[in-house]
Amino acid sequence: MPLLHFAYGSLARKGQIDEQVLKTCKTILEPRCLKAFSCPEFLPILNNPGSLWGLPASAQSIGSAGVGISKFVKSPPVGLMPTEVNMICFANLPFKKMAAWECVEHYGQLAIAFTDQYRNRIGAKCVAYYDLVGLPNDPKVIAYKKSLDAEMPDQKLERELVAYRKPLQLWPEFRVYYPVISVVSDPNGAQVKLLPYDRYAEGYEFWREQEARVVLADDVEYLGFEPKDVLRIFVPTLQAKQAVENCLATAWDWQPPVVLFPYKG
Repeated sequence: MPLLHFAYGSLARKGQIDEQVLKTCKTILEPRCLKAFSCPEFLPILNNPGSLWGLPASAQSIGSAGVGISKFVKSPPVGLMPTEVNMICFANLPFKKMAAWECVEHYGQLAIAFTDQYRNRIGAKCVAYYDLVGLPNDPKVIAYKKSLDAEMPDQKLERELVAYRKPLQLWPEFRVYYPVISVVSDPNGAQVKLLPYDRYAEGYEFWREQEARVVLADDVEYLGFEPKDVLRIFVPTLQAKQAVENCLATAWDWQPPVVLFPYKG
């Protein structure tokens, strides 16, 4: 199955297709490398029965550098702690299914399709998607909680829980329970700001992405590839096709097919 890397989807969402193509050529195709990004994933931690949960929306500044929570509710069974993971992401997407891929609206139509040999060489693994209601009975979540209770956190298990696992979708609980509370010290009082996980719309179904990823050490920025590792390159427009072909003609000694992305909408 092809391994597709979608390049600079945030520019596509803004309608900046020319800039997306230029940046892909300059930072990916010419140097023959993929850039890693630090992305928030979520470490599931079982809450103690009967405990209370402070609602982030009720956070208020106290003094010059403090914060207080004024509203508490019964805690959810599982807390989701944002944890940064350095990774390079792909989609497991057969060519014949690209025309109906719902996630193209988020990631755009500029993608590099890599071979299975490249997948194996870099160790790309499929992401496992979990349902919120099933986490309290997840054996790995339970085992990790036991390690915390014993004051011996299992770091290997912790890494496993965040590196290749992801929510099925962006549930409303992310907005209610799990925003990060940012506190900035100020002479006139601490400034409190909520940082919700809002890269996607509420209800976004992550499982449709069929994601695979490579998780890298925090200090690794790039992962290289060779032209022979590329099956083909998909582009959104004929103008983008010409730009990419011109780039490859000067930067590579072999040129894979550059074709229009087949999305039908």
